[in-house]
Amino acid sequence: MKRIGERLYELLLGCTHGNISRPFTIHNRTYRVCCDCGREFQYSLTSMQIVSTHDRGENALTGLAVQHSQ
Repeated sequence: MKRIGERLYELLLGCTHGNISRPFTIHNRTYRVCCDCGREFQYSLTSMQIVSTHDRGENALTGLAVQHSQ
């Protein structure tokens, strides 16, 4: 959990996106994710670089459900 000072800094100045994941390809969409703020960056496998951003926010995984075996 982030401290109040870190959250205030990100709110005022934004995330620096210094902690980016490796590229993921899911459902024919390739992207990288900032592990600090959750912002997604569209990634091109042809040019091997980030081509645009798509903000999914901190709760990008809220719609996913975990199934438990009984």
